[in-house]
Amino acid sequence: MVRMRPFRVVVRLDGVLAEDEVPLRVSGQIEGQVIDPVAAAVNVVDYQDATRMIAETAIRALLKEQRSGDLVAAPSEFEAGLGGEIERAVRSWGLVVLSATLDITAGA
Repeated sequence: MVRMRPFRVVVRLDGVLAEDEVPLRVSGQIEGQVIDPVAAAVNVVDYQDATRMIAETAIRALLKEQRSGDLVAAPSEFEAGLGGEIERAVRSWGLVVLSATLDITAGA
């Protein structure tokens, strides 16, 4: 059975390196919702866990392109880009991303 209610996945990463090689600690949550229950049931085994893994991968990839000071000072810009990256990955699973909120601190 596929639930159509919004869901939330928690993300925690330590020691992720920014562009300037500063280790960062990232914690946050991604909120999503199933919009196509057939695709969510057929195209992915566990859409919540898969969304978490996609989010972690996207965070690592995007952090490598940003300077640590920019990330700590203005995380909202990073969150908007992250939400879009995750959405592109999970859309074929019948999901949309409602929000991505992160807390990014320097020094893991």
